[in-house]
Amino acid sequence: MRNFFYKVICSVPNKIRRLDMASLLVVLVLASILFTELIVVPLSFLFRGRLDVDYLITGAITAFFVSLVVLSLVIYLLKLLRHSDELLKVKTVELKQLNDELTSRAYMLQLSENNYKVIFNTIPDIIYEIDVNGNFIFINTSIKRLGYEPEKLIGRHFSEIMTPEEVDKVSRDKVLKSYYGKNIGKEKSPKLFDERRTGDRITVGLEVTLQVRKDEQTNVGNSDMNLCAGRSVIVAEVNSSGVYHFSHNSCNSEFAGTFGIIKPKQLTYKGSVGVIRDITDRKQVEEMLEYNYYVQTIISSILKKSFIPVSLNEQLEKILEMVLSYEGLAGGIIYLVDDYSGDSLVMVAHRGIHGNIVEKCKTVPIGKCICGACAFLKKPVCSSNDSFYEEDIFCLKYNTNGNYCVPLLSEKHTIGLMNFFIKERHDKEERDVLFLSTIATTLSNIIERKRGEDTLSLSNSLLKATLDSTTDGILVVNNTGKIDRFNQQFVDMWDVPEYILQQRNERRVFDYILPKIKDSQYFISKVLELYNNPEAESFDTFERVDGRSLERYSKPQRMGYQIIGRVWSFRDVTQRKLMEFEIIRGKELNEKMAELATELLQSISIEEISDIVLDCARHLTGSVCGFICYVTTDDNVVLLANSRCVCRRNDETTPLLGQEELYAIWNCMLNKKTPLVINSPKEMPKCLQSFFETKPCQRIIVVPSSIDRKMIGLISLMDVGGKYTDNDVETIERISALYAMAIQRKRIEDELQELNATLEKRVLMEIENRRQKEQMMIQQAKLAAMGEMIGSIAHQWRQPLNFLSAMLIDLKDAYNYGELDAEYFADSARQAEVQMQFMSKTIDDFSNFFKPSKEKVLFNVGESISDVIFLVSQQLKNNNILINIKLNGQSLFVYGYPNEFKQVLVNIINNSKDAILECRNKLDNDFVGNIDIEIYSQNSTVTISIADNGGGFVRDALDRMFEPYFSTKEESKGTGIGLYMSKVIIEDNMNGKLSIRNIDNGAFVIIELEGVTSNG
Repeated sequence: MRNFFYKVICSVPNKIRRLDMASLLVVLVLASILFTELIVVPLSFLFRGRLDVDYLITGAITAFFVSLVVLSLVIYLLKLLRHSDELLKVKTVELKQLNDELTSRAYMLQLSENNYKVIFNTIPDIIYEIDVNGNFIFINTSIKRLGYEPEKLIGRHFSEIMTPEEVDKVSRDKVLKSYYGKNIGKEKSPKLFDERRTGDRITVGLEVTLQVRKDEQTNVGNSDMNLCAGRSVIVAEVNSSGVYHFSHNSCNSEFAGTFGIIKPKQLTYKGSVGVIRDITDRKQVEEMLEYNYYVQTIISSILKKSFIPVSLNEQLEKILEMVLSYEGLAGGIIYLVDDYSGDSLVMVAHRGIHGNIVEKCKTVPIGKCICGACAFLKKPVCSSNDSFYEEDIFCLKYNTNGNYCVPLLSEKHTIGLMNFFIKERHDKEERDVLFLSTIATTLSNIIERKRGEDTLSLSNSLLKATLDSTTDGILVVNNTGKIDRFNQQFVDMWDVPEYILQQRNERRVFDYILPKIKDSQYFISKVLELYNNPEAESFDTFERVDGRSLERYSKPQRMGYQIIGRVWSFRDVTQRKLMEFEIIRGKELNEKMAELATELLQSISIEEISDIVLDCARHLTGSVCGFICYVTTDDNVVLLANSRCVCRRNDETTPLLGQEELYAIWNCMLNKKTPLVINSPKEMPKCLQSFFETKPCQRIIVVPSSIDRKMIGLISLMDVGGKYTDNDVETIERISALYAMAIQRKRIEDELQELNATLEKRVLMEIENRRQKEQMMIQQAKLAAMGEMIGSIAHQWRQPLNFLSAMLIDLKDAYNYGELDAEYFADSARQAEVQMQFMSKTIDDFSNFFKPSKEKVLFNVGESISDVIFLVSQQLKNNNILINIKLNGQSLFVYGYPNEFKQVLVNIINNSKDAILECRNKLDNDFVGNIDIEIYSQNSTVTISIADNGGGFVRDALDRMFEPYFSTKEESKGTGIGLYMSKVIIEDNMNGKLSIRNIDNGAFVIIELEGVTSNG
């Protein structure tokens, strides 16, 4: 009900405002009449008792004026109410707009808060706020990346996420103490995690190390938020600023008494806010970039050093010094593969290495020790104290922290190796190997480039030497007509001045040489033709003005498929042209010589030979006459072929030579012994001047004919005019050689005929001489063996003789002292008889040994060897030589001559004994000799092998051991026929085989005989 009245009262003003002024006036009049009627009439009756008109009029007027006043007041109030209503409407609209704006801003604020909340929780950076005590009052969910829950960190100190030493570096309480009393300026101000400054003095770029929590309950390693799994710490960058607030009680206006700008009198510190950004990856990248820059700096320095014009070893020394500036390296060695053997590494540079290591490791075999293994495996190897190689243990004795070995590779082939020793307390890191591998790649390229430069330099040197050594004149021109290269032969061939060559202009050079060419028009036309056709090659011949012939060869110079110039080659072929002419002439001469040789091979006399030779010589030289003389076997000079050598004078035919003239020419040639050529009478020697005075000839040639440097004749030709040349001399010399061979052949034929008549008689004489020599050699061999055997007998008899001598002395003493009785004498006689029987057996064996075997018999090889050993054993024993026999299987029998076989064994055993004694003299007096004899049968062949340790035979003499009279012993100790006769006995007489070869520290003799069974 209350609300209903309130609504009615509130609605009245609105209804009144809807009425106009006229209606309002009517309402007031009616209201005043009504008032009069209702108020005045009752009052008139009350006070007057009647209806008084005056009172009624007065009341009506009063009511009217009162109504008028009330109306004016009402009108004013209405106007005032209307203005208020309008103001209310305006304020209502404004309030509504303000309310709408506030609603919108509240929505935007809530949306912004949601957005900021999403941003704070989604950005990877950690956003925090701490209070004045350094405790977290806000931290976003990015802290989960480090394994922390934001709710658990609220109210805890920021040191929870740092190491204690890291807190000392970034905390305000710890850091500012070191800055007290110092004026450090704005740029060097401290950086703090709990920063209180604002504006442009905030902390920017503070690097801290944060701990990654390893609590399994925090989902570390399983959460998608964790990006630090596997790390214990991260490197972070912090930007922090102070946060302040103020209250209205502590504020004042900028201008007093006005609503000016409100400013706080004093700010109150609330805490710090900051952003933590994980820069671990960036730091790693920065470190890697810094490391790469450092590596690039070293590589750049190495590359600069590689261009210094010094030897490769000097460059490697300088490069090694630069590489050792790398942290963690104590010393280093660079090896290169040996170019000759290819199986070892040779030290070419070292720094900081102990001298003992340098001395021991100058050369390292590939595959041995850590360096050799690295070169073999072709990949880096890092050694340590548990190395299995003795050489590595030797090196580690001087460096206890191991080393890096990195191969130098070129197209997967090892060309060298780098070995670096690691400093103590330096941990081996993978990037060290990466760095050294990078250096190794660079160094391999440098080595290959250096070797390539050396090869190129060698090629250029070889090219220059080739150009200068060739007899051809070489000119190289590029496409622009500029001369690139020429050799000295070209300059000498054309005599080109230096000032023209310095211009390097091909046209100027050709203009200079054209006047020296007969057909210069042809020469230059050919040049133009080639330049119009760059692909063409040319070969032609032309002549110079001075008569020399030249060949010209031109070919385009190419680089790949591109023509870059042209090469001209000029060759002087003057001599070759002359040689071609001489070849043609020589061919004709050879044909004549062949015909002449064919004729001379016939069975003809020396006179006929002389006639044929003289005719051929006259024909080839165009001579009109001549003669040949010949020396017989009894040194008489005979004129041959003189019947044809005549000349006509006054229409009379007279002989060309007399006996006195012949001897004159012969004696002249005996003194000269070289061809004589006279083309003018003025050149005639004094001894022959009378000859030309009586003969019509104007020229003469005389050539001696010799056999084994002994002149056996001469050929002489004469002519009326013309001139004899060197070619004529050469022709006659060749004919003279054929003449000498023909004379020699004729003499040999005569000797063969005489030899055939006495050949049978001489053969019989030679057979007899050979038989006598063989008998002598056999006798010498037996005498030598007898000497050896006599020595053996002496050794065998020495002990029995000593025993008999001692027994006789004992008998004498027993007789003197009365101890000799029949029993004592009988016992001594029995012992003496035993010794006498032993000596007798020795004589019998010795006699049987030298008794020749007349025919082959079946004998036991083992028994024969035992007999020989019985004879020589005592001598070997006295010389401290052991002899061992090994018989494999049953008794072995062969057909042959047993005594000769024993002689072979004695020769071989004595040779072994002499070799052992000689070896003992060279080595040691305590040297024990060994002779091992083994007998075995295989495939019906009985083999006896005899081995000793006497040092063996000299390799150069091994192939000559079976030659007669060849011995490696001193002249007084050996005859050189023992092994020769042994080979004859075994191979010729017993159809066996005897061979010798060297073994370790001795000789090895094998005798192979055809074996038979004991039953036949």
